[in-house]
Amino acid sequence: MVTSIHHSFFSSPQDALDIVQICKDDQEQAFAMLAAVLWLGNISFQVIDNGNHVEVLANEGKIDIILSKLNCQLSVLANSR
Repeated sequence: MVTSIHHSFFSSPQDALDIVQICKDDQEQAFAMLAAVLWLGNISFQVIDNGNHVEVLANEGKIDIILSKLNCQLSVLANSR
């Protein structure tokens, strides 16, 4: 069922990207990045250190989903600025 929703929802943008000759690999990376950004909206953050940093509140595995979409490890993400 998820596959059919995914295909029907993204088929029109994928067709448009095909027309302008964006390769499938680049399309998949773009949709993965979009999915990661949208998943960020499901995470609660708390400001710490006088507003200079934030920490993630209970995320119930949502961080793992975002990391998989970004093809990134938590340690790499935590050390980035």
